[in-house]
Amino acid sequence: MASVPFTLPPDYWRTILLGKKDLEFLSNYLFENETPLTEKELVKVLIDERIRHEREGLTKQQRLIGKVYIPEGRYKVGENLVFPALDWNKGKVASLRPGVNPAIGKFDVIEVEFEGGVSHLFAAGLAEHKLNQPVEISIDDQLLNPENVNNTYGPELEQKLAEALSAD
Repeated sequence: MASVPFTLPPDYWRTILLGKKDLEFLSNYLFENETPLTEKELVKVLIDERIRHEREGLTKQQRLIGKVYIPEGRYKVGENLVFPALDWNKGKVASLRPGVNPAIGKFDVIEVEFEGGVSHLFAAGLAEHKLNQPVEISIDDQLLNPENVNNTYGPELEQKLAEALSAD
């Protein structure tokens, strides 16, 4: 898979605010499972749910930002693309021409204009290229790893949960 940072903000867990939705989720969870849990155990459940929700949101966001450039793709002049390897910058295909490299075979070269009038050339129609894999949210991302999040932020989250429960 392409290695691209598509993750939560670095301070996500430190600045998280527990709201009514979180408390409703935990209440429903307790009701459905019919087992009392400590705040420490509830924090683990909350972390799992927040990660599930955020992964879903990141995936949806990725789809909404536009067609992702991959070297094997075929593109048309005027088409808008996003470039994961360039911090998800957006650009518009300005021109298209055949590429020339006997070692590679047949391919196209697209000129893409980015904001500020900057343009770059990219290969298109390349069947074999390491960036041809779709971008996925990394399973190794420490901000989306429940065990890591619990180990790193668990005590802070327990405190926030206790405060939110008291205030509710």
